[in-house]
Amino acid sequence: MHVPGRTRATGVTSELLIRLGDGMKRLLASLLLIFVWPVVAKADAVQENFNELTPSLNATNLGAFSVTSGAVDLVGGALYGYLCVSPASGNCVDMDGTPGPGTISTGNITLTPGTYLLSFDLLGSQRGNTTSTTVTLGSLFGETFVLTSTDDTSGVVSQLITVGATTIVQLVFTSNDPSPSYNGALLDNVDLKSVSEAVPEPGTWGMLLAGVLMLAGFANRRRATA
Repeated sequence: MHVPGRTRATGVTSELLIRLGDGMKRLLASLLLIFVWPVVAKADAVQENFNELTPSLNATNLGAFSVTSGAVDLVGGALYGYLCVSPASGNCVDMDGTPGPGTISTGNITLTPGTYLLSFDLLGSQRGNTTSTTVTLGSLFGETFVLTSTDDTSGVVSQLITVGATTIVQLVFTSNDPSPSYNGALLDNVDLKSVSEAVPEPGTWGMLLAGVLMLAGFANRRRATA
């Protein structure tokens, strides 16, 4: 999209950059990073850390999620809260209930075209056994995490997802552990949000150009007194 005055402003900026010393150019680069940040978070489609919920065995209230098969436990505080090791905190979901395994899912989520950031913390059981958990977001994301008991990194995910056309999906976590199982992977800090490239406002370009002019003037004064 053409913005009136953009070509002329860009030309002036380029001319001024030639007159700046290396130190001033580095400062200008810092200003660009401040004013033109590449990604801006928008509204969350799903955000759940389970900390506002009451821990319980064979939990039925999981906030943004529902138990769709089997059973899961919501642990925290006096109810096995020690299992929710960092980066989990507060409450977390044991994907094998009493007993499990279990599957939890959001309701339908409508995603319009754009870029989304999916993140979650899926940790090992902390009780000596290996677990397997599959995570899906419709056809947009699907991965199975096999975690040893103390693995607190392999299932920590932050994944950008591109949506080309409006689609309806569910975010689903499924324990693949044999039945009955009591010691499942631990889930916390689930987030799905829309992100977009930042487009600077006209006023931002004006502030940036004013900064460039000020730096150019400072550079000229330094050369005059040298």
